[in-house]
Parts: sequence; C-alpha cells; structure tokens
Amino acid sequence: MSTYTSDGFHASKQEGHVQIRDADEQRRGAPEAGYETPFQTLKNRVLDAIEKYWLFEFFGWTLALGCFIGAVSLLAVHSGKESPNWTLTVGAGRYHKTFGLTVNTVISIFATAFSSGILIPVAASINQLKWVWFQKGRRPLAHFQKFESAARGPLGSIVLLWTLRCRRLACIGAVIVLAALGVGFSFQALVVYPLQAVAVGTSAIQRTNNEWQPISGKFVGLTTEVPGSVIGAVYSGIFQYSSVFSNRRIVDAPEMKVSCSTGNCTWHETYTSMSLCTQCHDISSSIRSTCDTAHVPWNEYYGKAENSTTATIPVQYCNYTLPNGLEVSGLPSTNFTQLAMSSNVANSPHFNADTTVSVLSVVTTVWGASNPTPEYGTSIPLTHGIFSKGAMECGIYYCVQKFNTTVSNGTLDERVIDTYATGRYSTVDNAYVLEPPSSFTNVSTRDDPSANIYLTPNFVSIKQFFSTFWQGNCSVTEAGSANPQSPCTSQMALLLIRESFGTYPAILSRLAKAMSYAMRLQSTPETRPAALGVAYQHKPHVKVRWAWLALSASLLGLALVLLVATIVITAREKTLLWKGSSLAAFSHPLTSDARAAVSEATSPRDVVRMAEKMEVKWEPTDRGFRLVRSHEA
Repeated sequence: MSTYTSDGFHASKQEGHVQIRDADEQRRGAPEAGYETPFQTLKNRVLDAIEKYWLFEFFGWTLALGCFIGAVSLLAVHSGKESPNWTLTVGAGRYHKTFGLTVNTVISIFATAFSSGILIPVAASINQLKWVWFQKGRRPLAHFQKFESAARGPLGSIVLLWTLRCRRLACIGAVIVLAALGVGFSFQALVVYPLQAVAVGTSAIQRTNNEWQPISGKFVGLTTEVPGSVIGAVYSGIFQYSSVFSNRRIVDAPEMKVSCSTGNCTWHETYTSMSLCTQCHDISSSIRSTCDTAHVPWNEYYGKAENSTTATIPVQYCNYTLPNGLEVSGLPSTNFTQLAMSSNVANSPHFNADTTVSVLSVVTTVWGASNPTPEYGTSIPLTHGIFSKGAMECGIYYCVQKFNTTVSNGTLDERVIDTYATGRYSTVDNAYVLEPPSSFTNVSTRDDPSANIYLTPNFVSIKQFFSTFWQGNCSVTEAGSANPQSPCTSQMALLLIRESFGTYPAILSRLAKAMSYAMRLQSTPETRPAALGVAYQHKPHVKVRWAWLALSASLLGLALVLLVATIVITAREKTLLWKGSSLAAFSHPLTSDARAAVSEATSPRDVVRMAEKMEVKWEPTDRGFRLVRSHEA
C-alpha cells in the first residue's frame, strides 16, 4: 500500500513530460539553512506513518464503531429495566455543580461522537478521490470545488451526486454525508420510556378470623349485647346504601379501608376473612291462599270519597300465608298495595334455623281493577281484586369469603372468588364456628392449629337483634286515590314496600358487606394479621427499538467499503496522498497559461464560469504535478 508521496517533487524534466516555462518563476535553489529534509526527525516519521497508512481515518472509523458498540451495550444492559438516573459532579467545595444524566444523555453523546468519527474517513476519501478523478482524465476545473464541497457538507454532496450521476465511488461518500444527518435522530429514536409498575412497598388490608377480640387466648363467654359498630353497620347498610334513602338512584356499596401508599396495589395471593353472606329466593310458589266473601262499603271498593251511605257490596277476598306463618289479609285490601314481613327463621324453605342469623320474609299483594287472581272464582262478576301477589325470602348467615384484590388509581377492587358457609354452633366455646379446609384458605395449620378456625360469640345476640328488626306491615294507596295512605308500622316496612323484589338482593348484600367490614375493622394482630400485598408505582422503563440501528450499521459498513476502496485505487493509480490538504493548491497549481486565463476574470462568478469550461488533467510536468489544460498537453 504505497503512497508515492515524493514522486512528483524530485522527478522534474523527465523525458516525455510536457515542457512548460513560467516566465516569472524563479529556479529552485538549495534548501535554506536550518531546513530539515522530510523523514529527518522522529516526529515527521510518525506523522508520515499516520498519513501513509491512513491511521487517522481508521481511527475515525474505529471511534464510530466504538460509539455504536457502546450504545448497543448500554441499551442491551438496561433494556426492559427501570430508566436509570446518574449524577455527574463537576468542581469541588463551594464551586461544585451536579448534573443529572439519563440514558438519552449518554446516547446523545454517542450519536455526536459517531457522526464526527464516521465523517473523518468519508471526507478524506472524497478528497483523495478528487485527485484520482483529475489524474485519470481531463475534467472541468469546477469539479475540483464540487469534490471539496461534498466533503464539507450535505449541500455539496447533493451537487456532487448530480454531477457524477451517482456512478462513481465518490458518490458513496456523498450518500454517507447526507445520511449522517439522520444519525442523531435514529439514535434518539432507539429508546422509548413506557410506564411500568414497580414494587415500591407493602400494602395491607384488614381481615379477621374472629368477630370478637380474644382475652388471654380465650373468647369471652356468651354475650347478649350487640356491638355498637354492628348495629351502625346494619342501619348504614340498609339506609345509606339503598336507592330509596340515598340521594343518588345508583349508589355505591360500602368500601373496605386499605393501606396503599401509591394508589396502585396488588395482592398476588388470595386471602380469606370471616364475613356475613346473604341469599335471596323468590318463594311466591310457597304462598297458601285461604279465600272467603265479605261485605265491603261500596265507596271503599270503588275508591271513592266517604259519604253518608251505608251500602255495601259482597267482595271475595283471600288471605295469603307463608310456611313460617307470615300472613297478609285480603281485607281490608281494596285499592291498597300491602306488604307484611317477619324475622321468623322457622319453617323456611331455604334456610336452616340453626345456622342462619336472620331470615327476612316478605309478602306483597297489589289491588287492581282487572284480571283478579283465580282464587276468587267466577260466581260473581268482579271488576276489582288482587291481581298480583308475591313473596321473597332473604337469609343472612356467617361465612368465610376468599378475596382477590387490587387497588388501581386509588380505587379498591375486592372481588369474592369463593365462599365457605358450612358452620356449627359450639356449646364449648359459646360461639358459631366455621372450619374451612386448608385447600380453601391456602393456609397451613402446621404451626398454628387454629389458623383455619373462624368463629364469633355474637351469633346469638345478633340473631336476637334481627328477630325484631324485620317486623311490620305497610299498605299504600294508589296515586291519586281519595283514600288516605295507611300508616306503616315500621321504617323497614316503608323502605321495602317502595322497592321491587329485584332490588332485595342488592340491599341485603350491602347490609352484609357493611357488617363484614365493621367486623374486619375491629380485627387486631391477635385476631389474625392483615393481608399483605405489594404497592406499585408506575415508573418509566427502557424499551429499545433495535430497528433504528440499521442506519448507523449501514453507514459503518459503507464508510469502511469507501475507505478500503479509496486506498486500493490510490495505490493502483499511484496517486499522491493529498487527501483534503489545502497545501496541495500551492504545490500543484494550474499552469501559468491556465492561471493567466483565469486571471482575466473580473468576479468570482466569472471564475466559476471559466472553471466549468476549462478542462484540466492532473499530470506530471517539468515543474512537478500540475493541473494542465488540454491544449498544453
């Protein structure tokens, strides 16, 4: 890989060279005193070796390669991980300054160094190919400037591509210069920062195995008092969360308190807690009818205002009874919607009196002006009668519920995924006991035999409380009727008569939730610790879009091809290694005749026009290598 750096300097007046004479040119004399010939000092030898073997250009390409590898390595290490933040401290003492560094900051440094490094061999190759271009044939002198402009920036590269019609090796360099404009963008586009949940702490939600706090490891004996928190939960569950007594028609159920510092938490494992459950059943088919005939004042029958007449008419009626004894009388029922309810747990079609805390039984009848029920018969033509009746039964009982829980943006989502309701009343502990298997609770009893025992000593007291809670009846006239509204014997009766049977499950479910939450809020570490979860915080993570590396990788490959090809062509054509040196114009100027022609120009633009028309070739003369016009050859 020879450079032939001195071929043209010491080979003047060789046979076959063009003979030219510069009238004003002085003959070259001996070197001045103190002048050191080339390769005389170590410094010059090192610099010449760098120039001869293209070491600086290979250094630039290696710098670009190192930046590429560094960026890839940095992103490979942090891909999929939380975005790191580094600090850089400059100075000391009072004068120190701390700067924050991110992945994008480092990538930006790599991109800048990559662009600078990749252009070193590209610019040198374009400039060297300029000399090859003029050495191989006669070219317009203006091409000299176009090659140099292409090595300096994108605008000159566009001009060179047009000039050479993209058919020369130098065009690869022009393409690289243009494509290098997108290096910074492609490096920055490598990384995006999607938010991902990161565990930053512990979350907790209360649960309990017991409804009552133990004392010295044993439970308090049978109690007849209902805790105030339970009574409050009953009334809030009924009145606060029902559609009738709340301000909004659609209301939210009570929500359990949770400790979640970030507002986004997850319990990866299910947990269980003692709770109260409800079920509701339509038992209209269990209604028994007992019918008879009675004489009713005609104004009551037809819903008219009272008057002095005492006339009556015969009316067929029926009394409706449930298996537990709850009854709605058919008289007086004219023009009324009636409701009767009870708390009798005996003879329930669906609930066991020994394991159920309370059973709400409700019977309703609606008086209408057509389609009376078939119990009335057809012996007397009727236009009014009870045209619909129905019964609903809802039970409340202790259970163990399994939960799957998350908190998202501060909103708790505690879902019941399974329920265990098989229990018994223990006379030994004076408590109601549930013992689900370990397969249900996912809790081993190896270290704690009572880990899967759930009990409450309040079973009897709460059962007594509900025995009088669901009592009363109510009758309401139709809207616009002259008959006054009959008073309801309890607030609960007034509530339920305004609700359809379809809303009963929701009302009872909210009541059970409120009582369950009150039970759990009373829990302490002694009655089983809280269920622990993980608190998450959304933090930016590094996501690498590797496809954006294609541009940088392509530029590296093209730059290496261009550099190696330029070295090979330079050696083959035995072209002097001037590359982009500005001193070449002094060492190998135009011949005196060409300079004289150019000197006639009156403006820089005239010089450009003349250069477009003047064809020159870089060839050896008796004065060394010169740019020779065609007619001088």
